[in-house]
Amino acid sequence: MQIFINKVGVSFDEHAHIAKIESTSRLDFIPRQKNKDSYASSKGAMEMQSFVTKNIEASLAKDINTYKKLDNEVKEIANKKYRSLPVEEVFPQGAGAYHSINYIPNAIGLYIARLLNMTVKQAYYSAKISALIINASIISFSFFLLRKYRSKFLVLIVALYPQILISLSSISADGIINATSLLFGTIILKSLLDKKIPLLFIIIAILCGISMSISKLPYLLISMLIFFIPFKYFKKDSYNKIAKILFLIPIVILPLYWNYIMKDATQHTSHNAYCCLSGVKADSKEQIKNILKNPINFTGSISEFIINFDLIEEGRIINPIEGSRNLRLNTSILFVHLILSILIVAYVEREYNDKQYFKKIAPYWILSILFTTLGIIVALYVAANSVGQFHIWGVQTRYFYPLLFFIFVVISIYTPIKLKNFSSEKILRYTIITLIILNIFSTIQLYILPRTSNTYISYYSSTQK
Repeated sequence: MQIFINKVGVSFDEHAHIAKIESTSRLDFIPRQKNKDSYASSKGAMEMQSFVTKNIEASLAKDINTYKKLDNEVKEIANKKYRSLPVEEVFPQGAGAYHSINYIPNAIGLYIARLLNMTVKQAYYSAKISALIINASIISFSFFLLRKYRSKFLVLIVALYPQILISLSSISADGIINATSLLFGTIILKSLLDKKIPLLFIIIAILCGISMSISKLPYLLISMLIFFIPFKYFKKDSYNKIAKILFLIPIVILPLYWNYIMKDATQHTSHNAYCCLSGVKADSKEQIKNILKNPINFTGSISEFIINFDLIEEGRIINPIEGSRNLRLNTSILFVHLILSILIVAYVEREYNDKQYFKKIAPYWILSILFTTLGIIVALYVAANSVGQFHIWGVQTRYFYPLLFFIFVVISIYTPIKLKNFSSEKILRYTIITLIILNIFSTIQLYILPRTSNTYISYYSSTQK
């Protein structure tokens, strides 16, 4: 429903991500330096980008004539054959440094659209549908892995969180990040519940860890949890620990190598372009020197960020197009979702019969969550804030969604609330019904009402006169 109701361009930076998806569908992965200090991050279909951009401009039109003009341009581009669009080198601001692995779900849809000679509009929705199918399949597999345990409802409550659900079909990197982090957490938890883990699941967990860490380097810290799986393939415990250290090597080396080869492209195609437009003078090396020189000031910046929640760009994660950045999800809807989450967490509590075993492991989960959170904040401060700036700017709450499952597991281990009398079937039925209703309201509030109260209501009124 959300795929077809949501207006084109409302996902985070769709106009930038569409170029990256386009390049991935053509197996064009690595940015190329065009001259001394400029990088092209992809070869993209320019008119596909224009289709998204003009839809955004039409949504923000201040008068009817401007809206009609842009709407006609959108329709003209939408009916062109996607396969015949000109392919040129482009600079996808804000998405240039993302690894192409993030865009495979969308890129498959674009590749199919090119094979079937679809129109631009059909290709756009083909990319969204393919992303939804792949990401939903990953999450369904996560649910399947925990099917014998109450913890499967933690997968449900996270996957149906409004912003995460919306991301699964978005033109962005967020859907696959949310899906793989949920699968990674599910495999780790299942291994702890079973007190064993098949080799195939270890391989899948390693691949998920690599994918998450390549997507955003701070997720490398949460990926370290793979070290605490109950791996007992060898008689000597020291051999098992060595094996688990070997599991960590590809999770650490590959993301670090990717960030190394992308460092110049990141500077020129992503953060530098974004920061320059925002008047921010970012310099990663100088910022690191500044932190080392003034650690007390930086500690103050972190403390202020934690206390002042207004510094988190809440609106941009949901409805980021210009003119709508202050739009937030209705507080009442979020509150109901939170209450429902607490009930599910309390219901899952009975899962952990061996409390001492889980309480021994839980502190490592807590440390991973805290250090990953801190890593996200520090990474944004270093990469996208002016050198020496006190306020930490640019951190968006969507960066923390991959941590939700891990947070809920920790809370369920320590919760004092106990729900012993609810049957599994009732919990499942009421949770699904309530979350579907919540997400319908979320979709209406975030993606339909803002536009019907702006240009469209005026446009349709004028056409009926």
